[in-house]
Amino acid sequence: MNLDEMSIVVRERSMSEVYDLTVVVIRRHLRDLMILTVLAGAPLAAVNWWLLHEIPAESGGAWYPLLALLAIETPFFSAVITAYLGQAMFSHHPSKRAALRQAGSRVLSLIAVSVVRLLLMPLLVTWLFMPVQWVEVLVLERMKGTAAMKRANNLANFYRAENIMHTLLSGIGGVVLLILLVLGAREMVNLLQIGMSVEVDYIELLNPASLWVLALIWPVVMACTAQRFCAYLDLRTKREGWAVELEVRRAGARIRTGGL
Repeated sequence: MNLDEMSIVVRERSMSEVYDLTVVVIRRHLRDLMILTVLAGAPLAAVNWWLLHEIPAESGGAWYPLLALLAIETPFFSAVITAYLGQAMFSHHPSKRAALRQAGSRVLSLIAVSVVRLLLMPLLVTWLFMPVQWVEVLVLERMKGTAAMKRANNLANFYRAENIMHTLLSGIGGVVLLILLVLGAREMVNLLQIGMSVEVDYIELLNPASLWVLALIWPVVMACTAQRFCAYLDLRTKREGWAVELEVRRAGARIRTGGL
């Protein structure tokens, strides 16, 4: 941890400022984040398509299986993105390979997160009250499963209403972003192939079992993970005065190296 290379100013932020910070973080590290999204998301998209592609679009029957698969898969995907952003915060040269290794070292604890999410999935409203920073605590604070859950729950309880709003806004924004990405990608392909727009079968295109949705859902999950990472930083600052702690540690490091 190099406190003199911090790329994010740690301070208390309003909800809108957290989302502003999310956009800045994604824009600053877009290339590496997209590479990690492909590395971690492409295998998951392929597995999901193999499991779901035969479900008819008209039935809408793929929604529940897709949600179950996402409940299992997103902790592992989010762990990779979170590990990278944790490095990027304290280093000008974060390593994608190190992020993958760091996420892999937490795989057993991430399995526990997946199991809990899968069991609670039938009661979707309970997701609003889950410790949303569970993965962040597991990866960034290197705590084990149960201890990490308690730690994340204690953090969430401090600003429970704000955390619920973050969860709702992230979910709604993610759905809207996914729809825009799918429609935009299909329109671009039409323009490149035949040079014109054509009538789109929206039922087929937005079928949760379609390859378009299954592939483009992972960039959306990446964006939601970056938002949750920024919310985690803000929550620690409000809950624990993290900005003061980092400033004290920075001053101590400078004293030890003769900087003062």
